[in-house]
This record gives sequence, C-alpha cells and structure tokens, in this order.
Amino acid sequence: QQPHMENIHDEDDAVAIPSHPSATLTVWRMSEDQSNALKEGSAVRIKGLGVKSELRDDMLQFSANDKTRIQLLPKQPSSRQLQLSGFTKRAFAPIVRAHVLSRKAAVDRKAGDGVHIDFAGVLVRSEQEQQGMSHISCAYLTDESGLLLRLQRDIDTGDDSAFSGWTKILEEGQVLALKDVLVLP
Repeated sequence: QQPHMENIHDEDDAVAIPSHPSATLTVWRMSEDQSNALKEGSAVRIKGLGVKSELRDDMLQFSANDKTRIQLLPKQPSSRQLQLSGFTKRAFAPIVRAHVLSRKAAVDRKAGDGVHIDFAGVLVRSEQEQQGMSHISCAYLTDESGLLLRLQRDIDTGDDSAFSGWTKILEEGQVLALKDVLVLP
C-alpha cells in the first residue's frame, strides 16, 4: 500500500512528500557535520538519500551514510510554523506517565495500538531468555517515582549483533535514556 503523496517544487528539486508527516531516517557512520545539522525542529536539505521501496509501520524509510549531504536551510521555521506543522519538542516522560498510558490503553480501544514515549530510568534488573526464534530481554527500570517499569525487547536469534549490543548496556545501577519506546496495555 502506497501513501498519498504531494509534489513539492523548489528551485533545485522536485520532492514527493507523504501526506502524513512520519518517516524514519537511519544514518550510518554519521559525521559530526551531519549530527550538527540534524537538530530537533530544524529544516534541512538532504541529498544522496536512499529510500526503501516498502513502508514499515506505515512510515517511509530513509537511509543515509557519511557521504550523504545534510545542510541546514538558510531560512529556518518559526516557532509558529513548527506548531502548525504538528511538531512537538521531545521531552523525557516520568515512568509514571508510561504507567498511566498503559492503563489507558487497556481500557480505551482507540489507544490500544500504544503510544511512543521517551523516558529515563535506573536499571534495577535484567533477564534474557530464548523463545523459539527470538531472544526475549526484559529490563526493569525505576525513577524518582519508585514505580517499576518492565521494558521487553524481542530480538531475532539471527541478529546476534543487536542482541549483544543490547545486553552490553544492561548493567544494573546504570541510568538508561530511551527514545520512542512503545507503551502497550
């Protein structure tokens, strides 16, 4: 299924933009200049970007590397333009917010698909086990609220580097900052 696209033209390029504003950009071997250009709320021009042929989670998938040109546009959006575009500044939510969202999703069918949040917490405990073709990893985190949050990650057994990388950061007592965590009922 293809998303509805609009054509946007400027003096250099013609670009197709999906009617919904969500996409995933993966940058491999990001350079310092690229990192400096990719700031929240900034308008950028990207050249040499790869686009996957299929959507994932109903989002376009873009891929870049250290050779991809990323530059800030000379005219940046005003705070009003950002607000009208639907942009909201990212902020870490307390663990109690994840608890409230999970409870709400359990009783509200509209919220049943879950909500993505960013949060930080101290790792209290972690467990790993293998179930069929997946490594199941559970991390238990807390913050100043004292609530305990279970974060579950399923990793394909064929993806040893992802599993190894994930388990390396799971050190008890460590503070973890996590982005785009899907909160489910």
